[in-house]
Amino acid sequence: MTESKSGVAVPWYVGDKFKEAPPGHRYLLYLPFWESDWNPKKGEKQQVLKSLGAIRDCPSASKVMHALAERQRAIGKAVRALVIEAVSTSPFVTGLGWGHPNDNGFAFLNPYGLPYLAASGVKGVLRRATEELALFEPSAGITLLDVWWLFGFEGASGDIWKSDGPWADAFVRHKSKLLERPDLPLFLGKLGVKTDRTVLFAIEEVQRKRHDLQYRGALRFFDVMPEVSGDGMDVDIMNPHYVEYYQGKSTPHDADNPVPIFFMVVPPESTFTFVVDCPLEHQLPEGLRDGWRDMVRASFDHAFDWLGFGAKTAVGYGVIQPDQAQQEKYEAREREADETRRKAIEREAELATLSPIDRRIREFLDARCDKNQSEIAALIGAVKQGHWHGEERTAVAIWLRTAMQRNKKWKESSCRKNPAKDHDYQDTLLIKEWLNG
Repeated sequence: MTESKSGVAVPWYVGDKFKEAPPGHRYLLYLPFWESDWNPKKGEKQQVLKSLGAIRDCPSASKVMHALAERQRAIGKAVRALVIEAVSTSPFVTGLGWGHPNDNGFAFLNPYGLPYLAASGVKGVLRRATEELALFEPSAGITLLDVWWLFGFEGASGDIWKSDGPWADAFVRHKSKLLERPDLPLFLGKLGVKTDRTVLFAIEEVQRKRHDLQYRGALRFFDVMPEVSGDGMDVDIMNPHYVEYYQGKSTPHDADNPVPIFFMVVPPESTFTFVVDCPLEHQLPEGLRDGWRDMVRASFDHAFDWLGFGAKTAVGYGVIQPDQAQQEKYEAREREADETRRKAIEREAELATLSPIDRRIREFLDARCDKNQSEIAALIGAVKQGHWHGEERTAVAIWLRTAMQRNKKWKESSCRKNPAKDHDYQDTLLIKEWLNG
Protein backbone atom coordinates (compact mmCIF):
# COMPACT_ATOMS: atom_id res chain seq x y z
CA MET A 1 0.00 0.00 0.00
CA THR A 2 1.32 3.45 -0.88
CA GLU A 3 0.37 6.85 0.43
CA SER A 4 -2.89 8.24 -0.94
CA LYS A 5 -2.91 11.93 -1.83
CA SER A 6 -6.40 12.22 -0.38
CA GLY A 7 -5.38 10.80 2.99
CA VAL A 8 -7.42 7.63 2.52
CA ALA A 9 -5.82 4.36 3.59
CA VAL A 10 -6.33 2.53 0.29
CA PRO A 11 -3.95 1.18 -2.38
CA TRP A 12 -2.84 3.76 -4.96
CA TYR A 13 -4.70 2.04 -7.82
CA VAL A 14 -8.08 2.65 -6.15
CA GLY A 15 -7.73 6.31 -7.01
CA ASP A 16 -10.71 8.48 -6.09
CA LYS A 17 -13.43 5.96 -6.92
CA PHE A 18 -14.37 5.69 -3.24
CA LYS A 19 -15.86 9.19 -3.56
CA GLU A 20 -18.88 7.54 -5.19
CA ALA A 21 -19.45 5.45 -2.05
CA PRO A 22 -22.27 6.23 0.43
CA PRO A 23 -21.46 8.13 3.65
CA GLY A 24 -21.19 5.04 5.85
CA HIS A 25 -18.58 3.36 3.68
CA ARG A 26 -16.56 6.55 3.42
CA TYR A 27 -16.76 7.17 7.18
CA LEU A 28 -15.95 3.60 8.22
CA LEU A 29 -13.74 2.29 5.39
CA TYR A 30 -12.37 5.17 3.33
CA LEU A 31 -11.79 7.84 5.94
CA PRO A 32 -9.54 10.61 4.47
CA PHE A 33 -8.01 11.25 7.87
CA TRP A 34 -4.48 10.05 7.62
CA GLU A 35 -1.05 11.58 7.30
CA SER A 36 1.80 9.59 5.74
CA ASP A 37 2.87 8.44 9.24
CA TRP A 38 -0.65 6.98 9.85
CA ASN A 39 -1.54 9.61 12.43
CA PRO A 40 -4.84 11.49 12.07
CA LYS A 41 -4.73 14.83 10.32
CA LYS A 42 -5.04 17.82 12.60
CA GLY A 43 -7.27 20.84 12.07
CA GLU A 44 -9.28 19.36 9.21
CA LYS A 45 -11.77 17.11 10.96
CA GLN A 46 -14.83 19.30 10.44
CA GLN A 47 -14.20 19.78 6.72
CA VAL A 48 -13.41 16.10 6.22
CA LEU A 49 -16.56 14.92 8.02
CA LYS A 50 -18.72 17.39 6.13
CA SER A 51 -17.42 16.08 2.81
CA LEU A 52 -18.11 12.48 3.88
CA GLY A 53 -21.78 13.13 4.58
CA ALA A 54 -22.70 14.26 1.07
CA ILE A 55 -25.55 12.18 -0.34
CA ARG A 56 -26.92 14.37 -3.10
CA ASP A 57 -23.53 14.17 -4.88
CA CYS A 58 -23.78 10.37 -4.81
CA PRO A 59 -26.85 9.51 -6.95
CA SER A 60 -26.67 5.80 -6.21
CA ALA A 61 -26.69 6.39 -2.44
CA SER A 62 -29.61 8.81 -2.72
CA LYS A 63 -31.56 6.34 -4.83
CA VAL A 64 -30.92 3.46 -2.42
CA MET A 65 -31.84 5.64 0.58
CA HIS A 66 -35.29 6.45 -0.81
CA ALA A 67 -35.78 2.89 -2.08
CA LEU A 68 -35.08 1.42 1.37
CA ALA A 69 -37.56 3.77 3.03
CA GLU A 70 -40.17 2.96 0.40
CA ARG A 71 -39.53 -0.75 0.87
CA GLN A 72 -40.26 -0.39 4.59
CA ARG A 73 -43.55 1.31 3.73
CA ALA A 74 -44.43 -1.40 1.22
CA ILE A 75 -43.68 -4.20 3.68
CA GLY A 76 -45.69 -2.41 6.34
CA LYS A 77 -48.61 -2.14 3.95
CA ALA A 78 -48.33 -5.81 2.99
CA VAL A 79 -48.47 -7.04 6.60
CA ARG A 80 -51.13 -4.50 7.66
CA ALA A 81 -48.68 -2.81 10.04
CA LEU A 82 -49.01 0.55 11.74
CA VAL A 83 -47.00 3.09 9.72
CA ILE A 84 -46.16 6.47 11.24
CA GLU A 85 -44.72 9.19 9.00
CA ALA A 86 -42.63 11.77 10.85
CA VAL A 87 -40.07 14.51 10.28
CA SER A 88 -37.15 15.62 12.45
CA THR A 89 -37.08 19.15 13.84
CA SER A 90 -33.58 18.91 15.33
CA PRO A 91 -30.40 17.03 14.39
CA PHE A 92 -30.55 13.26 14.87
CA VAL A 93 -27.59 11.17 15.99
CA THR A 94 -27.17 7.54 17.00
CA GLY A 95 -24.28 5.12 17.44
CA LEU A 96 -21.89 7.62 19.06
CA GLY A 97 -20.45 4.79 21.15
CA TRP A 98 -19.30 2.80 18.13
CA GLY A 99 -15.51 2.68 17.94
CA HIS A 100 -14.00 5.05 15.39
CA PRO A 101 -10.77 7.05 14.85
CA ASN A 102 -12.89 10.20 15.20
CA ASP A 103 -13.71 9.10 18.78
CA ASN A 104 -17.40 9.32 17.90
CA GLY A 105 -19.08 6.68 15.79
CA PHE A 106 -22.35 6.70 13.92
CA ALA A 107 -24.82 3.91 13.16
CA PHE A 108 -24.69 3.13 9.44
CA LEU A 109 -26.56 0.12 8.08
CA ASN A 110 -24.40 -2.33 6.16
CA PRO A 111 -24.13 -3.15 3.34
CA TYR A 112 -25.83 0.10 2.30
CA GLY A 113 -23.64 2.55 4.21
CA LEU A 114 -26.62 4.75 5.08
CA PRO A 115 -27.73 6.13 8.47
CA TYR A 116 -30.43 4.21 10.29
CA LEU A 117 -32.21 3.94 13.61
CA ALA A 118 -32.19 0.33 14.78
CA ALA A 119 -35.51 -1.35 15.52
CA SER A 120 -34.29 -2.10 19.04
CA GLY A 121 -33.87 1.64 19.64
CA VAL A 122 -37.40 2.35 18.45
CA LYS A 123 -38.77 -0.41 20.68
CA GLY A 124 -36.88 0.93 23.70
CA VAL A 125 -38.26 4.45 23.29
CA LEU A 126 -41.80 3.21 22.67
CA ARG A 127 -41.66 0.87 25.65
CA ARG A 128 -40.51 3.71 27.90
CA ALA A 129 -43.25 5.96 26.55
CA THR A 130 -45.91 3.31 27.18
CA GLU A 131 -44.62 2.68 30.71
CA GLU A 132 -44.81 6.40 31.46
CA LEU A 133 -48.38 6.54 30.17
CA ALA A 134 -49.30 3.50 32.27
CA LEU A 135 -47.81 4.76 35.53
CA PHE A 136 -48.13 8.54 35.33
CA GLU A 137 -51.04 9.26 32.95
CA PRO A 138 -54.20 7.59 34.34
CA SER A 139 -56.32 9.15 31.58
CA ALA A 140 -54.41 7.11 28.97
CA GLY A 141 -56.18 3.93 30.12
CA ILE A 142 -53.00 1.84 29.85
CA THR A 143 -51.60 -0.59 32.42
CA LEU A 144 -48.25 -2.29 32.75
CA LEU A 145 -49.97 -5.50 31.72
CA ASP A 146 -50.52 -3.90 28.30
CA VAL A 147 -46.80 -3.09 28.21
CA TRP A 148 -45.89 -6.68 29.03
CA TRP A 149 -48.28 -8.17 26.47
CA LEU A 150 -47.06 -5.88 23.68
CA PHE A 151 -43.37 -5.26 24.47
CA GLY A 152 -42.55 -8.35 26.49
CA PHE A 153 -41.59 -8.93 30.11
CA GLU A 154 -38.04 -8.01 31.07
CA GLY A 155 -37.74 -8.48 34.80
CA ALA A 156 -33.97 -8.19 34.97
CA SER A 157 -34.04 -4.40 34.60
CA GLY A 158 -36.39 -1.46 34.91
CA ASP A 159 -37.03 1.43 37.28
CA ILE A 160 -40.23 -0.14 38.63
CA TRP A 161 -38.22 -2.89 40.34
CA LYS A 162 -36.09 -0.49 42.40
CA SER A 163 -36.64 -0.37 46.14
CA ASP A 164 -37.55 3.31 46.12
CA GLY A 165 -37.99 6.29 43.83
CA PRO A 166 -40.90 7.71 41.82
CA TRP A 167 -41.16 4.71 39.51
CA ALA A 168 -41.16 2.20 42.35
CA ASP A 169 -43.78 4.23 44.22
CA ALA A 170 -45.92 4.50 41.10
CA PHE A 171 -45.71 0.72 40.61
CA VAL A 172 -46.97 0.12 44.16
CA ARG A 173 -49.97 2.35 43.46
CA HIS A 174 -50.45 0.70 40.07
CA LYS A 175 -50.83 -2.85 41.39
CA SER A 176 -54.52 -2.36 42.10
CA LYS A 177 -55.10 -1.67 38.39
CA LEU A 178 -53.29 -4.87 37.49
CA LEU A 179 -55.54 -6.85 39.82
CA GLU A 180 -58.61 -5.51 37.98
CA ARG A 181 -57.50 -7.04 34.68
CA PRO A 182 -59.25 -10.35 33.88
CA ASP A 183 -56.36 -11.38 31.61
CA LEU A 184 -53.73 -11.09 34.38
CA PRO A 185 -53.92 -14.80 35.37
CA LEU A 186 -53.49 -15.74 31.70
CA PHE A 187 -50.32 -13.64 31.42
CA LEU A 188 -48.95 -14.94 34.70
CA GLY A 189 -49.48 -18.44 33.37
CA LYS A 190 -47.40 -17.61 30.29
CA LEU A 191 -44.63 -16.47 32.65
CA GLY A 192 -44.87 -19.79 34.45
CA VAL A 193 -46.09 -18.17 37.69
CA LYS A 194 -48.69 -20.25 39.52
CA THR A 195 -51.89 -18.46 40.50
CA ASP A 196 -53.40 -21.19 42.65
CA ARG A 197 -53.35 -18.85 45.68
CA THR A 198 -54.15 -15.17 45.08
CA VAL A 199 -53.30 -13.03 42.09
CA LEU A 200 -51.72 -10.45 44.39
CA PHE A 201 -49.45 -13.15 45.79
CA ALA A 202 -48.57 -14.09 42.21
CA ILE A 203 -47.54 -10.50 41.47
CA GLU A 204 -45.28 -10.53 44.52
CA GLU A 205 -43.88 -13.82 43.21
CA VAL A 206 -43.13 -12.09 39.89
CA GLN A 207 -41.15 -9.42 41.74
CA ARG A 208 -39.10 -12.02 43.60
CA LYS A 209 -38.36 -14.20 40.56
CA ARG A 210 -38.27 -11.49 37.88
CA HIS A 211 -34.63 -12.18 36.92
CA ASP A 212 -35.62 -15.65 35.71
CA LEU A 213 -38.83 -14.64 33.91
CA GLN A 214 -39.03 -13.67 30.24
CA TYR A 215 -41.84 -13.25 27.77
CA ARG A 216 -41.63 -12.10 24.17
CA GLY A 217 -43.99 -9.26 23.33
CA ALA A 218 -46.44 -9.38 20.45
CA LEU A 219 -45.11 -6.32 18.61
CA ARG A 220 -42.41 -6.29 15.96
CA PHE A 221 -40.46 -3.13 15.13
CA PHE A 222 -38.74 -2.29 11.86
CA ASP A 223 -35.46 -0.44 11.36
CA VAL A 224 -35.99 3.19 10.39
CA MET A 225 -34.20 4.50 7.31
CA PRO A 226 -34.11 8.33 7.49
CA GLU A 227 -34.55 10.10 4.17
CA VAL A 228 -31.89 12.73 4.72
CA SER A 229 -32.85 16.28 3.77
CA GLY A 230 -30.71 18.77 1.87
CA ASP A 231 -27.30 17.79 0.50
CA GLY A 232 -26.64 15.10 3.08
CA MET A 233 -25.45 14.65 6.65
CA ASP A 234 -24.18 17.54 8.77
CA VAL A 235 -21.43 17.91 11.35
CA ASP A 236 -22.09 19.11 14.92
CA ILE A 237 -19.66 19.99 17.65
CA MET A 238 -19.28 19.36 21.38
CA ASN A 239 -17.00 21.84 23.10
CA PRO A 240 -16.17 20.42 26.55
CA HIS A 241 -14.37 22.74 28.98
CA TYR A 242 -12.03 21.80 31.84
CA VAL A 243 -10.86 18.62 30.10
CA GLU A 244 -7.66 18.35 32.15
CA TYR A 245 -9.63 18.92 35.37
CA TYR A 246 -12.08 16.12 34.59
CA GLN A 247 -9.15 13.88 33.66
CA GLY A 248 -7.56 14.61 37.04
CA LYS A 249 -4.57 16.40 35.55
CA SER A 250 -5.12 19.93 36.94
CA THR A 251 -7.46 22.22 38.84
CA PRO A 252 -10.25 24.06 36.96
CA HIS A 253 -9.37 27.51 35.66
CA ASP A 254 -10.70 29.98 33.08
CA ALA A 255 -7.57 29.82 30.96
CA ASP A 256 -8.18 26.19 30.01
CA ASN A 257 -8.66 25.68 26.27
CA PRO A 258 -11.79 23.75 25.25
CA VAL A 259 -11.23 20.74 23.00
CA PRO A 260 -13.81 20.61 20.18
CA ILE A 261 -15.25 17.20 19.34
CA PHE A 262 -16.92 16.80 15.95
CA PHE A 263 -19.56 14.21 15.14
CA MET A 264 -21.91 13.47 12.26
CA VAL A 265 -25.69 14.03 12.42
CA VAL A 266 -28.76 13.62 10.26
CA PRO A 267 -30.01 17.20 9.68
CA PRO A 268 -33.45 18.55 10.64
CA GLU A 269 -36.36 18.18 8.19
CA SER A 270 -35.35 14.60 7.39
CA THR A 271 -38.17 12.09 6.98
CA PHE A 272 -38.55 9.13 9.35
CA THR A 273 -40.97 6.28 8.61
CA PHE A 274 -41.77 4.10 11.64
CA VAL A 275 -43.28 0.66 10.99
CA VAL A 276 -44.73 -1.51 13.77
CA ASP A 277 -46.69 -4.70 13.23
CA CYS A 278 -48.13 -7.38 15.49
CA PRO A 279 -47.42 -10.89 14.15
CA LEU A 280 -48.56 -12.44 17.45
CA GLU A 281 -51.85 -10.55 17.53
CA HIS A 282 -53.77 -13.84 17.80
CA GLN A 283 -52.12 -14.47 21.19
CA LEU A 284 -53.32 -11.19 22.69
CA PRO A 285 -56.44 -10.87 24.85
CA GLU A 286 -59.45 -9.59 22.93
CA GLY A 287 -59.24 -5.97 24.09
CA LEU A 288 -55.63 -5.61 22.97
CA ARG A 289 -56.27 -7.39 19.69
CA ASP A 290 -58.61 -4.57 18.73
CA GLY A 291 -56.76 -1.72 20.43
CA TRP A 292 -53.01 -2.20 20.09
CA ARG A 293 -52.75 0.25 17.17
CA ASP A 294 -54.39 3.08 19.12
CA MET A 295 -52.17 2.32 22.10
CA VAL A 296 -48.99 2.41 20.00
CA ARG A 297 -50.13 5.67 18.36
CA ALA A 298 -50.56 7.20 21.82
CA SER A 299 -47.08 6.00 22.75
CA PHE A 300 -45.62 7.58 19.61
CA ASP A 301 -47.34 10.87 20.43
CA HIS A 302 -45.87 10.77 23.94
CA ALA A 303 -42.41 9.88 22.62
CA PHE A 304 -42.55 12.70 20.06
CA ASP A 305 -43.55 15.22 22.73
CA TRP A 306 -41.34 14.14 25.64
CA LEU A 307 -38.63 11.60 24.81
CA GLY A 308 -37.09 11.88 21.35
CA PHE A 309 -35.16 9.22 19.44
CA GLY A 310 -31.48 8.34 19.18
CA ALA A 311 -28.66 9.74 21.32
CA LYS A 312 -28.26 13.06 23.18
CA THR A 313 -32.03 13.58 23.49
CA ALA A 314 -31.50 15.28 26.88
CA VAL A 315 -29.82 18.21 25.12
CA GLY A 316 -32.28 18.56 22.26
CA TYR A 317 -31.19 16.02 19.66
CA GLY A 318 -33.62 13.53 18.12
CA VAL A 319 -36.74 15.68 18.28
CA ILE A 320 -39.18 14.18 15.79
CA GLN A 321 -42.76 15.21 15.07
CA PRO A 322 -45.58 13.62 13.05
CA ASP A 323 -45.62 14.59 9.38
CA GLN A 324 -49.34 15.10 8.93
CA ALA A 325 -49.20 15.67 5.18
CA GLN A 326 -47.23 12.47 4.53
CA GLN A 327 -49.39 10.55 6.99
CA GLU A 328 -52.55 11.60 5.16
CA LYS A 329 -51.03 10.54 1.83
CA TYR A 330 -50.09 7.13 3.22
CA GLU A 331 -53.50 6.62 4.83
CA ALA A 332 -55.22 7.63 1.58
CA ARG A 333 -53.20 4.96 -0.24
CA GLU A 334 -54.15 2.49 2.49
CA ARG A 335 -57.85 3.30 2.11
CA GLU A 336 -57.58 2.88 -1.64
CA ALA A 337 -55.82 -0.46 -1.18
CA ASP A 338 -58.47 -1.58 1.32
CA GLU A 339 -61.21 -0.66 -1.13
CA THR A 340 -59.45 -2.61 -3.88
CA ARG A 341 -59.15 -5.64 -1.60
CA ARG A 342 -62.81 -5.36 -0.60
CA LYS A 343 -63.94 -5.26 -4.21
CA ALA A 344 -61.70 -8.22 -5.05
CA ILE A 345 -63.23 -10.26 -2.22
CA GLU A 346 -66.74 -9.32 -3.28
CA ARG A 347 -65.96 -10.19 -6.89
CA GLU A 348 -64.51 -13.57 -5.91
CA ALA A 349 -67.60 -14.31 -3.81
CA GLU A 350 -69.81 -13.36 -6.74
CA LEU A 351 -67.83 -15.53 -9.16
CA ALA A 352 -68.09 -18.49 -6.79
CA THR A 353 -71.89 -18.50 -7.19
CA LEU A 354 -71.76 -18.63 -11.00
CA SER A 355 -71.75 -21.63 -13.29
CA PRO A 356 -68.41 -22.42 -14.97
CA ILE A 357 -69.41 -20.78 -18.28
CA ASP A 358 -70.93 -17.73 -16.57
CA ARG A 359 -67.73 -17.36 -14.54
CA ARG A 360 -65.61 -17.49 -17.71
CA ILE A 361 -67.83 -14.87 -19.33
CA ARG A 362 -67.55 -12.58 -16.30
CA GLU A 363 -63.76 -13.01 -16.11
CA PHE A 364 -63.47 -12.22 -19.83
CA LEU A 365 -65.56 -9.07 -19.46
CA ASP A 366 -63.64 -7.89 -16.39
CA ALA A 367 -60.34 -8.36 -18.25
CA ARG A 368 -61.33 -6.53 -21.45
CA CYS A 369 -59.00 -3.68 -22.33
CA ASP A 370 -61.65 -1.15 -23.35
CA LYS A 371 -63.93 -0.74 -20.35
CA ASN A 372 -66.03 1.79 -22.31
CA GLN A 373 -67.08 -0.92 -24.75
CA SER A 374 -70.42 -2.49 -23.83
CA GLU A 375 -70.41 -6.05 -22.51
CA ILE A 376 -72.69 -7.18 -25.34
CA ALA A 377 -70.43 -5.70 -28.04
CA ALA A 378 -67.32 -7.17 -26.37
CA LEU A 379 -68.79 -10.69 -26.27
CA ILE A 380 -70.10 -10.55 -29.83
CA GLY A 381 -66.68 -9.40 -31.03
CA ALA A 382 -64.99 -12.23 -29.10
CA VAL A 383 -67.29 -14.88 -30.63
CA LYS A 384 -66.62 -13.48 -34.10
CA GLN A 385 -62.88 -13.81 -33.45
CA GLY A 386 -63.31 -17.45 -32.46
CA HIS A 387 -62.87 -17.00 -28.71
CA TRP A 388 -65.78 -19.35 -27.99
CA HIS A 389 -66.59 -22.64 -29.74
CA GLY A 390 -69.17 -25.44 -29.66
CA GLU A 391 -71.29 -25.68 -26.53
CA GLU A 392 -69.52 -22.69 -24.97
CA ARG A 393 -70.47 -20.52 -27.95
CA THR A 394 -74.09 -21.62 -27.55
CA ALA A 395 -73.99 -20.76 -23.85
CA VAL A 396 -72.53 -17.34 -24.66
CA ALA A 397 -75.27 -16.82 -27.24
CA ILE A 398 -77.91 -17.60 -24.58
CA TRP A 399 -76.22 -15.08 -22.25
CA LEU A 400 -76.23 -12.49 -25.05
CA ARG A 401 -79.89 -13.08 -25.88
CA THR A 402 -80.86 -12.61 -22.23
CA ALA A 403 -78.75 -9.46 -21.93
CA MET A 404 -80.17 -7.94 -25.12
CA GLN A 405 -83.73 -8.71 -24.07
CA ARG A 406 -83.09 -7.14 -20.67
CA ASN A 407 -81.72 -4.00 -22.36
CA LYS A 408 -84.52 -3.93 -24.98
CA LYS A 409 -82.05 -4.50 -27.82
CA TRP A 410 -83.40 -7.87 -29.01
CA LYS A 411 -85.15 -7.33 -32.37
CA GLU A 412 -86.94 -10.13 -34.22
CA SER A 413 -87.62 -7.65 -37.06
CA SER A 414 -86.43 -4.24 -38.22
CA CYS A 415 -88.52 -1.18 -39.07
CA ARG A 416 -85.69 0.55 -40.93
CA LYS A 417 -85.68 0.94 -44.70
CA ASN A 418 -82.20 -0.59 -44.74
CA PRO A 419 -82.13 -3.36 -42.08
CA ALA A 420 -78.42 -3.87 -42.75
CA LYS A 421 -77.77 -0.62 -40.86
CA ASP A 422 -79.89 -1.68 -37.88
CA HIS A 423 -77.11 -2.92 -35.56
CA ASP A 424 -79.39 -4.39 -32.90
CA TYR A 425 -81.33 -6.33 -35.54
CA GLN A 426 -78.14 -7.59 -37.16
CA ASP A 427 -76.79 -8.67 -33.75
CA THR A 428 -80.06 -10.50 -33.07
CA LEU A 429 -79.80 -12.39 -36.37
CA LEU A 430 -76.20 -13.32 -35.64
CA ILE A 431 -77.00 -14.60 -32.14
CA LYS A 432 -79.96 -16.63 -33.43
CA GLU A 433 -77.59 -18.21 -35.95
CA TRP A 434 -75.23 -19.18 -33.11
CA LEU A 435 -78.15 -20.56 -31.11
CA ASN A 436 -79.19 -22.75 -34.02
CA GLY A 437 -75.67 -24.12 -34.25
